[in-house]
Amino acid sequence: MTFISIISACDRDSEHDHDHEEVHADVDGFLLQTSDNQEIYREFKGSTSGNILIKGGQSLELSVSFLDDDRNKILDPSDFQDKSIQISEYEETIISFELKQNIYPFTMLISGLGAGQTFAKLQLAHEGHPDYTSTNKIPVTVE
Repeated sequence: MTFISIISACDRDSEHDHDHEEVHADVDGFLLQTSDNQEIYREFKGSTSGNILIKGGQSLELSVSFLDDDRNKILDPSDFQDKSIQISEYEETIISFELKQNIYPFTMLISGLGAGQTFAKLQLAHEGHPDYTSTNKIPVTVE
C-alpha cells in the first residue's frame, strides 16, 4: 500500500510536468543525405553506416531526417515542431556546422576548415534538453 501511495503522490506533484513526455520525439535513429537524396550516413539503434568526406575549403549541405522503429524516415514535420538539432564535440579547427533550416527535415551546412578527422555528436533538442542523442559520434574527414 505504501508503494501505491508514493506513486499517487508523484502523479499529483505540481512541480513535475509528467505530461511533458508526450511532446518528446519517438526517434530510433537518423539519416544524413545530400540535396540529391544520396545517403551518406545512417545511425539506427546504435548501428552505423557511412561517413562524411569533405574537401578542405569546401562545404556540404545535408538534410537531417530522423528514423522510426521500422528504420523509416519520420515524414510528419509536426513531430518536430519546437525542436532543433545541435551538433557538438567536434574539432572546430577541422570543421564548422551551420544550421540552415530550422524546419523538418532539418538542413545543415558542414564546412571543411583544415585537413584531418573529427567526430561529432548529433542531438535533437526540445526546451533546452535532448529528446534524442546519437549513440555514436559521426565521423567527418576533411582532405
